[in-house]
Amino acid sequence: MTSRRLEESMGAVQMGLVNTFKGFQSKVLPPLSPKV
Repeated sequence: MTSRRLEESMGAVQMGLVNTFKGFQSKVLPPLSPKV
């Protein structure tokens, strides 16, 4: 695996984690909480 492929896969994983966290956050925290 080239370093380029590794960077792309890591970026995809990171984006997935961020999206999952945002979805979890929006469900758990009250709507009044500030968006970060």
